Parts: sequence; structure tokens; C-alpha cells
Amino acid sequence: MVNGEESFLQSYEWENLQEKLGRKTWRIDKDGLSALVIKQSLPFSVNYLYVPRIHLKNISELQYLIRECKKIAEAEKSIFLKIEPENGGVRERDLISLGLSIVEPSQPDTTSVINLLKDSESILAQMESSAKYAIKTAEKRGVEIVSDDMDREEKFEKFWEIFLETNQKHSLSAYPKKYYEILSQFNSSLRTEILLAKLKNEYIAGAMILNFGGSATYLYAASKSGYGRYNAPSLIIWKAILSAKNRGHKSFDFWGISDANKRWKKFTSFKKSFGGSERKYSGTWNLPIRKFAYIAYKLAKLIRI
Repeated sequence: MVNGEESFLQSYEWENLQEKLGRKTWRIDKDGLSALVIKQSLPFSVNYLYVPRIHLKNISELQYLIRECKKIAEAEKSIFLKIEPENGGVRERDLISLGLSIVEPSQPDTTSVINLLKDSESILAQMESSAKYAIKTAEKRGVEIVSDDMDREEKFEKFWEIFLETNQKHSLSAYPKKYYEILSQFNSSLRTEILLAKLKNEYIAGAMILNFGGSATYLYAASKSGYGRYNAPSLIIWKAILSAKNRGHKSFDFWGISDANKRWKKFTSFKKSFGGSERKYSGTWNLPIRKFAYIAYKLAKLIRI
């Protein structure tokens, strides 16, 4: 959620994705609150409930959400509730007072966001010189961006080839292909846009952008090795920013940055070079429901570490 917009993680399309992946979901609705609850499996046939990035207006909404989740947890024998309250009407002390404790984030807890209400020239001007140079260089060296002039399934397959190669090269974890295939098909209130960078007849980079509400999110990206001098990823981002602006979006979200995570250092520097503002989320919080089972779960995690 950025600037008051609900996160795509709470959309009905995201709920549908979870169900297609075999997860059980619930929707808790009351007086403007619409919270997606997802059942997540753990080893040894145990599970927990997960409420991703939910905007809560006040502590009363949080209390109601917890009560309803406890009912579900009782029926499903869930050992804890994991919740990501968005910045809004719920404060840290409210969460602590209700027995929740902050844990390692499930989603990035910090991001960089570009304000699309500015004109294109101002957005370009706020970028670091390295980003502006990369965009110009990509165009000068013949990189073209393919977006809407290709069949959706064909675009996905081209993206997947590059994405798979990138993940294997850098030993990155990834979901099964089915997850990305379903994600690529969203074309309603949650709309997925795939942008591909082409050099002559070779596809050398790609990105998957999610459009929801008033925001576009730079969710997944990949680039082929050996084409670094063409700066295709930078041109893709610039075209994605312009596309989001043309759709009337208020913001462009880079999804996640981290100065502390060494593995993210290069990605963070790259994303920051586009001149967005840093935004921090409220974090990920756990509420034990079956306390002894939750203690056993935490001990098992420590042993694995």
C-alpha cells in the first residue's frame, strides 16, 4: 500500500492465485474492512494463517480481524497468525498490547517509490546521472522495448526464459513456473504488464509489472548475461514508469530495497538511482495461537539456523 492505496496482496485476483496454487483462503469483511487470510503449510502437517499487507483504520479493526482469524485458526488447527498491518491507524504499541511480536519480514519492509503526479521531465531530472546515462545509452545502442504488441502467452515464455537463466546464474530462489504463469494472466483490476527489451532479434531483458489501484509495482525482473553494456533494464524501468503515468497511476513502487542486506546491495543501488522516496512498512507480526506448538516451531527454526 502506497499513499493510502490498498496492496495488490489484498486483491481478489491475488486470492484467486493462492487458491489456484492449492492454498485455502478466507475473506473477512466488515464495515469497509476486507481482509484476505491465507492458510500456509509448514513441515510436520502444521500450518499458520497469513494476512498480507492489510490497511487497518484503527485498533478496533485489528481486534475484530484477530477475533475472526482465531475462529478460523481453531477450525484449521493453525499454530499462529502472521499479519502485515500497513501504515495507518494501527501503531506499534497497539500490536504489542494485543500480544503480537515483530518477526523477520515476509515481504520487503522498505521500498522506494516514485511520485507519478510529477511531470515526466521532473521525474527524469530527479534521477541520478548513472540512471539517466543508462537510459540514453540503451536507446542509442538500439535497445527496443516490447510491451503490448505481442501475444500475452508468448511474452510470458520469452520472459520466463530470461528469468530462469538469471535465477540459475545467481542461485536465486524462485516459485514454480505455474505461479508466474498465473500471475502473468491478470488483466482486470489487478493487471500484469510484461515488458521485454529486444536487441535486433534477441530478447535480452524483461520485467513483470503489477498495476493495481493507483500504483504500479516493479515486481520481477531479469536480464541475460553478456549484455550489460546495453543497459536494457534501465530502459525497461523508464518505459514502465511512463506507462504507469499514462494509466493515471499516482506512484511507481520498486517493491523492495535494503541497505543492510549485502545480497541486495547491487539491486538497492540500482533502484535508488531512479530517484524515488524511501518508504518503510510497519513490519511483519506474529500472534501465537497454539502457544506450545508455536514455541516448538520457533525452536525448530533456531536449530535449522
